[in-house]
Amino acid sequence: MKIVGVILLAGILLSGCKTSKQGYTKKEQALPVPTLSESLQQKQLNSVDFYARGNVPSSWTLEMDFGNLIRFKSIDGTDVNSTAVQPVEIPDKKATSYTSKATNGNIVILIYEEACTDAISGEKYNKKVEVLVNNKHYEGCGQYLFEGALNGKWILDKINNRTLQSNQFAKGLPEMTLQMANGLLSGHDGCNQISAGFEVLGNKIKFKSFVSTKMACPDNKPENEFSHLLNDQTVDYYFKEGQLYFYLPDDSIVLFKRG
Repeated sequence: MKIVGVILLAGILLSGCKTSKQGYTKKEQALPVPTLSESLQQKQLNSVDFYARGNVPSSWTLEMDFGNLIRFKSIDGTDVNSTAVQPVEIPDKKATSYTSKATNGNIVILIYEEACTDAISGEKYNKKVEVLVNNKHYEGCGQYLFEGALNGKWILDKINNRTLQSNQFAKGLPEMTLQMANGLLSGHDGCNQISAGFEVLGNKIKFKSFVSTKMACPDNKPENEFSHLLNDQTVDYYFKEGQLYFYLPDDSIVLFKRG
């Protein structure tokens, strides 16, 4: 009986250790992308790429059209309109900065990779925002606006006006599925399975490094693969006649049709 008891006790202890180990190795879930409210959808249709609001130290709003204007307004009388500027990454702060000079005030916008809830409305955003106007400091929440039609499967059709055929690839035409809810891309490049993280920044998509399997497909031509074109790149996107266009930094154009 003693031996049986020892065996049972050892089994319980091992089971407990195994459960504990699983608990420590569990991965954190990515923050979901908030669904755009009707008002934010309307702003996106009106070419607003980033929207923020706050109540510290007074009620204020910020609208950014990356190809045009930055508009900041507060009920304390501060009102700044300035031209759009390029973002600057601040890795150690996990933030992106926009700094612009205007006739009625200099403005610095800091967008942090941190979820945020509006204190008044309770509305959830996926960015914490700080704005400095003439050294006056404002705090609030914000979000890049995006076109919901991005979500789903897309099949590669053309690269730089060159139409691709399925027989050029071992597995047929390359395809990708954009999952807006968790910012993940999955699919294949005509040979290997691929995956990558991404974030939609208004009219741009910022792709992270692509991960790929290592199968050999001798008949596949490297110039037909789109993953190396998008790897670690920020690209402009737009829709035309139901098709998705990526405009790359090197002036390449990659066209997808709905899957």
